[in-house]
Amino acid sequence: MFKKINEHLPRFVPRDKCDDEAGRLLQQASWEEIRPCAAELLEWLQDTNWPIFSDVANKLGEYANELTPGYWIFSLRMMMSGKPGRYPH
Repeated sequence: MFKKINEHLPRFVPRDKCDDEAGRLLQQASWEEIRPCAAELLEWLQDTNWPIFSDVANKLGEYANELTPGYWIFSLRMMMSGKPGRYPH
């Protein structure tokens, strides 16, 4: 199990756009570990210039079929509202 950075996010969720450790840990994570925080990870795809972008994009790309439109819509709404949120499962 991954070390948590707060009460609900595993350490593989980046803290900032240059969080190389999170990128390495994310590559080792399974879909079962990623699924609860997929919406938070999608937020790191906002800017292709961010160093963490490729790590997140490559890993989430492995699970593209699992990321239903609901994940994308929920993530976009949360980003636009500026409010953090968790995808309801």
